[in-house]
Amino acid sequence: MSLLCCVLLSGCMPQEIPDLVPLPTPSTSVASPAAGPLQAALLTAADLPAGFVHFDYFEQPTSGETGCAGDFDPPEPDAVTQFRRGEAGPFVHTTLTRLSVADATALMLAARRFTDQCPSYTLRDMNGTLLTTRVTAGSITGLGDETVATRFTTTADGYPPFLSDQVLVRRGGLLILLAHNAFYQLDTAVTTTAVRAAVARAEGIT
Repeated sequence: MSLLCCVLLSGCMPQEIPDLVPLPTPSTSVASPAAGPLQAALLTAADLPAGFVHFDYFEQPTSGETGCAGDFDPPEPDAVTQFRRGEAGPFVHTTLTRLSVADATALMLAARRFTDQCPSYTLRDMNGTLLTTRVTAGSITGLGDETVATRFTTTADGYPPFLSDQVLVRRGGLLILLAHNAFYQLDTAVTTTAVRAAVARAEGIT
């Protein structure tokens, strides 16, 4: 599984559009975890531009991954939340994962290698639609102790492109992952605002 775990949002887009909504782990997510110190440190709708509301998602399976999608497999997060502006997006998804500093640093290295060395991969959604995802480096840097930013562009014949900007930040042994996803185009100002807010909210976690 890659940094981009292809999560398919049930009922969040028109029926004629395939489930092209890539989001990060966990691989069997349903509702957000119960409240706790990490969950309380996640983004809220108040941290985001106007119009975003919280929602829970349901992941549907994909199959037949080819290319280099297996190079990075992050652990299941300790806290997760997600927001959308409409049923077809855009979407903002954040996770927090607490690890040892050594393990978190190793995962950052794996994420950086994935972004540098995996130009594209393919898989099929639950309906058999072939999805091709192109991987390029993102532009956000300088957050926490380390930052890895990645842009995923997923396409399928006859359908609009789905874009996902994902930013992975390490603060000590804490990993903060933010994904901003949308069809056609992404407002990078929203990505920047959201990830800076996510890092700021996590500052108090020890």
